[in-house]
Amino acid sequence: MCANDVDTDRVDGWISNVLARGSVSDLDLAIAIGSDEEDNHQLSPKCFECTTLVSLKMHRGIDISLVSGRILLPLLKTLVLDSVPVCPNEFEILLLHALPSLQELLLVYVMWKVFDNLNSLAIWSGGDRGWQAMPALLRNCPNLETLVIKGLVHRVTDKCGDVCDCIYREDKGLSLTLCPVKVMEIYGFQGTMKEMAMIQHFLDYFPSLKEMEVYAEENSTTQLRDREVSKLVLRIFQLYNKFSSCSVQLCI
Repeated sequence: MCANDVDTDRVDGWISNVLARGSVSDLDLAIAIGSDEEDNHQLSPKCFECTTLVSLKMHRGIDISLVSGRILLPLLKTLVLDSVPVCPNEFEILLLHALPSLQELLLVYVMWKVFDNLNSLAIWSGGDRGWQAMPALLRNCPNLETLVIKGLVHRVTDKCGDVCDCIYREDKGLSLTLCPVKVMEIYGFQGTMKEMAMIQHFLDYFPSLKEMEVYAEENSTTQLRDREVSKLVLRIFQLYNKFSSCSVQLCI
């Protein structure tokens, strides 16, 4: 069923009735839609009232851009927004400020702003997407302890900021020096020199970084399948551990 065929009142009623049972701790919402973003279902504010909800996941087809009214999610620790349209001001003021227990926030294809209470953040990256939002994001996460990045490869632009090592800048690494990340997990590693330079960049500028786990990509295109490349990469990781206070592990 596409979102433009959805009976809005009925869908909101279903969700509200489930939440009203008083025992729901996890809620995962998604609606199949066509290519038109106007087909997204505008979620009722009543769906944001639940005193037992711990994990809330909303995916494509759900629209919370006009969230208003009372938000009561006192126990919510995990919030996942995947391809969900939001209004930045209302998202920050009405939603995030009303989530006192929030510990984990996962945003996929969503614009974001300030997050004072966030301590764990996961980011999906790709060759077609730039990192222009990364500097502001890291600067505004004063309590961030764990950073997970899936894919170091990204589209290089003049707006990538100082988070990456792709373009030289006088303020190189400034956003990282202001971020208290202690643990990093990197997925999709392919063994390229560009990725190695990025890892070194993180080690140089994250002042509180203590642990880094790098997980190699498992496919036929990764350079790690070449024995000589693999030996070189392992040697570089040994040097990371020798000259850095951070424990760096390559998981193959």
